[in-house]
Amino acid sequence: ELSIQKSVVSDTGADAAGRVIEYQIIVRNDGNQTLSNVTIADPLTELSETIASLAPGGSQTFPVTYTVTQTDIDSNGGGDGRIENTAVADSDQTDAVSNSTSTPVTQRPSIAISKSVVTDEGADDAGDQISYAITIENTGNQTLTDVVVSDPLTNLSEEITSLAPGVSQDFAAVYTITQSDIDSNGGGDGAIENTATVDSSQTEAFSASTTTQLTQSPELSIQKSVVSDTGADAA
Repeated sequence: ELSIQKSVVSDTGADAAGRVIEYQIIVRNDGNQTLSNVTIADPLTELSETIASLAPGGSQTFPVTYTVTQTDIDSNGGGDGRIENTAVADSDQTDAVSNSTSTPVTQRPSIAISKSVVTDEGADDAGDQISYAITIENTGNQTLTDVVVSDPLTNLSEEITSLAPGVSQDFAAVYTITQSDIDSNGGGDGAIENTATVDSSQTEAFSASTTTQLTQSPELSIQKSVVSDTGADAA
């Protein structure tokens, strides 16, 4: 009789690529006959061993490890939310036996956006320009797809097919002050307000805003001059 036992010895969690799961596999001869050509296979950890002979009551232990990949996180463990690992043992005298373990996968999709004014020529004349810097970053542990960045005021609209965890991307945008901005005092609140938004297939939308104060300087002048003067010496 052949038995196999597999257990998790150390588990740092399956919440980021690079995490290591340590397993222990114990193969034991629980019968009364010596077993030959005992094979042990654990595909996930690429373990493949053969024991030439295993006496009754004898056992052998194999420590193995698996490193969590980004694909494990992105696919949620292949769709079931777990990293499943099965080890199999067989011999010339027995049928194959197997034992499995399972480690939960944790997905934490998250994205951040920041926006700042890089240069500001002032907002007191039509034609003045405001330059913005927009930065988005994948702050979660899952690769984000179909990431859309939009800034309606500057007509910025960009799409990123894929953004890996920890990766950021910068965008530059420019707005030119119009006479309407000056005349309406920024729509009535005295400022040019600009909001950029980022969204993805895995997250909710997030936004960041900046405000630039407008300056209205109404000024009217009048000038009067003599165009023609024949003199004031006769009625």
